Amino acid sequence: MTAIPGASQVFWGGWVTYTIEAKTRCLGVPSDSLDRYGPVSQPVALEMAQGAYRQSGTPLTVAITGVAGPGSADGIVPGTVWIALAGKWSSYAKVFHLQGNRVQIQHHAAATARILMIHWWKSQGYLDMGSNCDDNFG
Repeated sequence: MTAIPGASQVFWGGWVTYTIEAKTRCLGVPSDSLDRYGPVSQPVALEMAQGAYRQSGTPLTVAITGVAGPGSADGIVPGTVWIALAGKWSSYAKVFHLQGNRVQIQHHAAATARILMIHWWKSQGYLDMGSNCDDNFG
């Protein structure tokens, strides 16, 4: 997310909650949700994004949970990725089935998350792609 120049103007911070314990401890994902649905699921992706929203106080948060491979995890094939957004007005999660090796899947997931965030900002009237970013976030 921060590879883009000027990202510090809009990027507050983040968590890498790779393990189930990290998802619970850092983002407040209930362990019963993880047990019931698994870490790669719509409910958990939503709870991760909502937990990040509560912790950060920012207008929009994104969470990504998935299997990048090389093999399946708990019967979930590589490339299965849930991306969730949470914000002041709503929460949203969508599943993607990405192709490629582990690194490619991770890069595709991050790029897809950026695109979803841009669409969300535009839908809320915060981002006019025809103007300077300073006008939108200042």
